[in-house]
Formats: sequence, C-alpha cells, structure tokens
Amino acid sequence: MVDDLTRALMDDLRSVYGGRSWILAWDVLAASTPFVNQLLGMGATRVFARAGSEGTGPTPNVPSFLLGVGGVSVMEAIRAAEAAMANLPDAAQTAVEAFDPQRTAHVLRPMFGALDFVAGRPVFGSPGGDFVGRACAFWDAPAPLQLCSRSPRRACFRAPTRSCT
Repeated sequence: MVDDLTRALMDDLRSVYGGRSWILAWDVLAASTPFVNQLLGMGATRVFARAGSEGTGPTPNVPSFLLGVGGVSVMEAIRAAEAAMANLPDAAQTAVEAFDPQRTAHVLRPMFGALDFVAGRPVFGSPGGDFVGRACAFWDAPAPLQLCSRSPRRACFRAPTRSCT
C-alpha cells in the first residue's frame, strides 16, 4: 500500500513539475542543488539556478547566475538575497532572458521568499506577505514555532513577537 501511495504521489508531482522549465531563485546556490536534482528527476525540461551567493557544498550542474550578495548573519544574507531578487542587476536579468526568452518558466523560491514575481516570472506557490519576517522569527525564536496553516501553499508559523536585526 505504501508503494502504491508513493507511486501515486510521485505521479502527481511529476504532473506539476515535469515538462516545464524552472528557475530556482535561492539565497545560496549550493542549497539549491537537491531541489535542482529533484526537479530534473521529476521530468523538468530545464532548470536555471540564481542565487545570492555560492555557499559551501556541491553546486547544481545547470546554468546559473550568482548575484554576489551575502551577510554576516543568516538573516542579513536572506534579506540581501531578497533585495537583489526584487531588483535584479541587468546582467542577471539578461541571463534569465537568455535561458527563458519565451517567458514560460516558473520560479521556485525557498519557504521564506516573499516575492510573487522574480525577473517578470511568477513564483510558484508564493506564500505572500512578510515571510522573511517569519523566517527571522524562526532563526531568532527562543521557543518552538507553531504551524498556523495546514495549506502547503500558504504555510506560516507563529512565533514570539520580537524584532529581528
């Protein structure tokens, strides 16, 4: 039964992610590697990875572009990557246009990505709102977070209210 359920789930995922071009807009390129591999394994036609910084570990073997931003802390790096994704440098936009001249690719972001569009392309499953603020609460929270939504497309977390620097 588990094998049947797993097969059915994978078929559903392939129907969503397969046969399409994807742009991964991550804060760290190395962190996108497993996602690139999963997308290709589910039948994605092409994948482009764009990131704020390279990070450590293996990087994906797909066309990519580094924005060259980072930070001293995790939250500074996330905010820098978010800002860069919102206002792409010309070279980054040109790289995306070369990869996807018909503008049919969808964008995938990490769970804390708050943008609905990157490089003029829709972000698939965008959580909307201040997800960076919720990520901030995650990294700095002194207590466990509580899931406040059961929808995988609109997940959010409750955390103690406090400012995050």
